[in-house]
Amino acid sequence: MSIDNPHFEVSKHKNYLYVIKENISLVHPAYTNDPLNLYLLLGSHTALLLDTGCGLFPLKPIVDELIGKKKLIVFNTHYHWDHPLGNVEFGEVYIHENEVNLVSKPYDVSYFK
Repeated sequence: MSIDNPHFEVSKHKNYLYVIKENISLVHPAYTNDPLNLYLLLGSHTALLLDTGCGLFPLKPIVDELIGKKKLIVFNTHYHWDHPLGNVEFGEVYIHENEVNLVSKPYDVSYFK
């Protein structure tokens, strides 16, 4: 799938699986070779987004285009800066109970580009 966005590259791997690669070199030059992989799984009526990325570039319009009218569930795999910072674009987001306190605190992104 071709989405005209320099921050994300979308690849369809199966009828039900998209990999959304976030170009995090645009966030910080230390990450020139490592895109961040976000996963979107599509069910019959529901879609599951695993991680929301850095949160500096709009992800929701891309996800909305891919899922259509399906209900969306968002889950963070863990609390490293490049996984939950896009949560603000989405409603309810799930994460393991051991990391709820971490993901609920403000994150300092001042060192990003």
